[in-house]
Amino acid sequence: MIGTTILLIILMGLFAHLYKNAYKRHDNFPPGPPSLPIYGAYWLVLLKGLNNLPTAFIKYAKEYNTKVVGFYLSNIPSVVVNDPALIKEVLNREEFDGRMDLIMGRLRSFWKKLGIFFTDGYFWHVQRRFTLRHMRDYGFGKREDTLESTVAQEIKEMIDMSINGPKYPAEKELVNGDLIHLPHYFAVPFINGVIHIVTRSTVPRSEYHKLWDVARGALLFQRSSNDLGAALSLTPCLKDIMPKYSGYQDLRDGNQALLDFFTKLVRDAIDTFNEDYDRHFLDIYI
Repeated sequence: MIGTTILLIILMGLFAHLYKNAYKRHDNFPPGPPSLPIYGAYWLVLLKGLNNLPTAFIKYAKEYNTKVVGFYLSNIPSVVVNDPALIKEVLNREEFDGRMDLIMGRLRSFWKKLGIFFTDGYFWHVQRRFTLRHMRDYGFGKREDTLESTVAQEIKEMIDMSINGPKYPAEKELVNGDLIHLPHYFAVPFINGVIHIVTRSTVPRSEYHKLWDVARGALLFQRSSNDLGAALSLTPCLKDIMPKYSGYQDLRDGNQALLDFFTKLVRDAIDTFNEDYDRHFLDIYI
């Protein structure tokens, strides 16, 4: 009897503690869903929209009658802005330029903080400014004749593939009579356009299968997580405990397809580099 009473007291105390923590928030923190143990409000957000997190936050914004939804991912205070004017303000203010150091970002860049998507501060500022400045010289973000003609030629090849049928074995996986496998079918003009900007070259039709492998890897990486980084970003140890079910294995495999392809482009540029003249963006970066 005494043991049962003690157990009930412990359970009541635990419940009271969890309830208090569920609604414990920082001062002036925006309204939003309560927090559950370990992952905070993450599972509640998934319940609102498992395969569509933006819809989930739109629902929460309506439920709490707010333009800014506040919630906790584990013990990390987080906010989602649900208003066009506020979104524009956030994107134009330097204090919101920070990036979290997540496993997904490290995985994509050799376990270092590299690039412009998952970095911040002075490093991000220099990399972004340099990249945009020099990639524009090769057609990025503006009208440029050689880039437009390159993309036009790639589109002609895709049209020919759909009208006259496949010429190479890999094409048969995407074009079967009137049936065309999407979205990979459209990957070639886009990826070859990017390659043209950074290397002033393209992958020929006989090797389109390499571009489709890159597209499949990118899609696998994207679908193995979500807008919040999934549970793996909150508990990175899952990559060792359950690599398959946490999404880590697919993230790694999808990312490796991109790394293998673009690493070869960079190595080729380094091996043939001549400091007397610049052939393309990679030469300038080197």
